Amino acid sequence: VRSSVTVPGVIGVIDSLQVKRKTVDEHGVSHIQKITVSGAEADQGKGRAGREQAGFYIPISFSNEYSQITNRASESYWPVPAIKREASSSVVLQVAGADLDIRTLAMLDKPSEEKVSVAITRLQNLGALDEKGAITELGKQLVEFQIEPERAIVLLEAEKRGVLPEAMISMAVLENEGISFVPPKSAKNIIVSDEVINNIQEKDPYNQGT
Repeated sequence: VRSSVTVPGVIGVIDSLQVKRKTVDEHGVSHIQKITVSGAEADQGKGRAGREQAGFYIPISFSNEYSQITNRASESYWPVPAIKREASSSVVLQVAGADLDIRTLAMLDKPSEEKVSVAITRLQNLGALDEKGAITELGKQLVEFQIEPERAIVLLEAEKRGVLPEAMISMAVLENEGISFVPPKSAKNIIVSDEVINNIQEKDPYNQGT
């Protein structure tokens, strides 16, 4: 957990230089992924130690990673704004919910035109925006959720079908990284021993599959 709050009694900080943050994959889907912090965030972490007395700061890094990210002349020193790092669907929908158009809205850090265009198209395909980019009644429902509109609409549909608990679990799983495992090409066969299967079934009697 990274914090800018000074905790009384802390004299030392051991920093992994890692943080879990929402990012977007190549398909435009948001996931919470572990990434390296920026140099500014590392410097802020250093400031949590020794606030009340002499202290120490130990960054855990490989090779010269720490010196690279803390170089103020490097692009990696400053963190990427969330609006540029995350999917734009939620932001576009929230702006539309305020009867504004993100394409003409003045912003300090504005996502690229291509990213905005993709978000608008996706929201229109969901039925959250009309052909002019104005928010629809469905969009007003989706904007109430604190998740991506694509996942919010799944929950709405799941409630209608009576499978909301299962859908909530699925959406929570999709938020995390590394939920799938692709075996190497050299592994022609994957063998699961009977002992492993029996252990799984003992812990979860409802799981009878392999």
